[in-house]
Amino acid sequence: MPTVIPLEQRKKRFLEMYRVFRALCEKHDIPFFATGGTAIGVLRHQGFVPWDDDFDVVMLPQDYERFHLIAAEELKGTHYRLLDCADDRDYPRQYPFFADMNTYRQPHARTPIKKKEYLTLGIDIFVYYNVPDDAQTLRPYLRTAWILNHLYYISVSPLIKVPLTNKALRLMSQAIIYVLYGIMKLLPVLRHALVRRWVRFRNRYHNKTSHYAQLLLTKRNNKSYTRKELLPAVWLPFEDVEVPVMKNYEQFLTDVFGDYMQLPPEEQRVGHPSYIIEFLDEPTSEIG
Repeated sequence: MPTVIPLEQRKKRFLEMYRVFRALCEKHDIPFFATGGTAIGVLRHQGFVPWDDDFDVVMLPQDYERFHLIAAEELKGTHYRLLDCADDRDYPRQYPFFADMNTYRQPHARTPIKKKEYLTLGIDIFVYYNVPDDAQTLRPYLRTAWILNHLYYISVSPLIKVPLTNKALRLMSQAIIYVLYGIMKLLPVLRHALVRRWVRFRNRYHNKTSHYAQLLLTKRNNKSYTRKELLPAVWLPFEDVEVPVMKNYEQFLTDVFGDYMQLPPEEQRVGHPSYIIEFLDEPTSEIG
């Protein structure tokens, strides 16, 4: 029976995953850099954020395109796999995922995923896609990204948080969300059409502009960047390895998180929910 794997063991597993991912990127000269909590961990803790265990990286689309092309062949015969909705219309995430297929985690109540192959530990790969260079075109493009991402999430789970204080509006919004989820559940072809729309949308400006942005947007990270602002990455210590962070990491993390070097209040030092996790083998960092 699966049991809750202690946090420190999960961190070790993520480090093994990272070594494989890094070796594959270095073999093919594919740049990447840490983002989110992983980047904060690099700068503030020289390792994982003490109460967390996930691993987030960024690639630019031209680099991810190469990674996507070589991953299937390179990972053949290993227990790692690159998951992407461009390859699998049923895949529940909007972003690619470097999955350790010999792990299992029980689905969270808010995301009722059934397929076991999607319920693994892995590295989140956030691609910063090409976006319009001019602000006037960028703003509506990012609004459309916001809408598509929320529809994508609703197609996976109706348990999306509705940040409205007005009770009547909140209940009405939740009812609409359940109706949309039910329709796409009954008619999977509609969800598949949404996924195809998302894949076309994220690639609309591929190789056509000089600015990049994360399209999985919150109110905190809706800026665009040039390649020169992001790369070359800066390699810094992380646990017993080194991890790259973006070139202008101080400005980026300040833009997104504010004073990222300041520890949050103790009650906010909470990682991901305690999934029931099972390791099906001993991890390995070897890759052909």
